[in-house]
Formats: sequence, structure tokens, C-alpha cells
Amino acid sequence: MDISLYRTERARAILSSVAAALWAARDVATPVSRFAQRSGYRRGFASSRASPYHERVLELEVYAAGVRDLNKILELDIELGAIAGLHYKVDRNHDIVYMELEAPIVTFREIRAVFRKLGLDPKFVGAIPAELRPKTKTQLLET
Repeated sequence: MDISLYRTERARAILSSVAAALWAARDVATPVSRFAQRSGYRRGFASSRASPYHERVLELEVYAAGVRDLNKILELDIELGAIAGLHYKVDRNHDIVYMELEAPIVTFREIRAVFRKLGLDPKFVGAIPAELRPKTKTQLLET
């Protein structure tokens, strides 16, 4: 199989899964039943099934101009797919990548490095969770 054909088909598969997730999240404004509230039913992200996470989920949004390109999406899938516990979706219309982390296994600097490696300039939208910030302390210089 030709590699360019494989890349195109893989990118289309990724985009169709993103489209399915967005379609599933379309009814976010409707009220949730009591059964759904008790069973842990979540709306609005990747699927409407109960969340497999037991702890707090860390959410992060990244704006990266140019991420709508199919080759960039495929490269991003390869890079982010290697990070265990990271779930994401790409909004091609707005060049935004929505991410959920089950645990703080990477820092935002490492995520930024992944985007820069692909030739993208990431801009983090909103506050970065404290768990994703590096744990090093800055030493003050004596004057």
C-alpha cells in the first residue's frame, strides 16, 4: 500500500471519529436524568458512556494554527498516541486540540514540545492545571 494513501485513509479515519464525537456531544444542553447522574454519565467529550476515570480528569485546550492539515493530524496522532492516559480530539474548524489526561503524566512543556516538533506554534487556552506545571522551583538571584 502506498504510504500517502495510508496517511490519507488514517487521517480520514481520525476525522470521522472526531466528527462522531462531536455529533454525540450535540445535545449537551438537554437535562440529564437521575439515573444518568447516579451512573456517572458524562456529556460533551469523546463519548456519552460513563467515564473510566476514577480521579479528577485534567483538561487542556491548545490552539495550534495549521493543525487542520491532514498530515499534521496524522503526525499529531502518532505523537500523542504514545502518551498513555491521554485522550484528545481535534477541532479542524478552529485549529483547537482538546485533551484529557487521566493523571499528570506529562507537563505542559512536554506537550508544547510535541507541537513544536511538528512545526506548530501551540497556544494554551485558559488556565493550565497546576498538576501539569513543572515541579522545579525558581531560585532568586542575590543582588
